[in-house]
Amino acid sequence: MSKDTIGNLLTYIRNAGMNKKRTFRIPYTNISENIVKILLREGLNEKVKENREFLLLRLLH
Repeated sequence: MSKDTIGNLLTYIRNAGMNKKRTFRIPYTNISENIVKILLREGLNEKVKENREFLLLRLLH
């Protein structure tokens, strides 16, 4: 069974935005880290913390 990492990441971001949560965690994968780097470069979020299991992000609303 495969995981839909990109879809899950987008769902985490969408749910956090809908629930007015500025800070949230997403599971750490190489794909999610690279997508977060793109979002950082575009100015859509701030990366707060990173460890082996998760990335802690802050949305810029």
